[in-house]
Order: sequence, then C-alpha cells, then structure tokens
Amino acid sequence: MKTLRQENSFASQKIEIEQDKIFVFVKIFWIFSKYYGGYIASLHSKRKYKK
Repeated sequence: MKTLRQENSFASQKIEIEQDKIFVFVKIFWIFSKYYGGYIASLHSKRKYKK
C-alpha cells in the first residue's frame, strides 16, 4: 500500500512529464512555424485570391 507522500510524488512526476511533453510540442511547433510559416501562408493566399 502506497503512502500519501508516495502518491503525491508520483502525481507530481506525471505532471512534470506532461509539462515536458507540452513544452517539447510547443518548441517543435515554434521551429516549424518559424521556417515553414511564410511558405504555408503564401500557399493559402494564392489559393484564396486565385479566382
């Protein structure tokens, strides 16, 4: 049987892992948008005004 302290420690570890995953996702998204954001925007504007 786990003690309350062990359960709290485990819960805080899970929260830290989830925060790390979110941070990595945001970092990758930021890098992607930095390099490909202008290209994607230009494709969108071409399609929008092509008519």
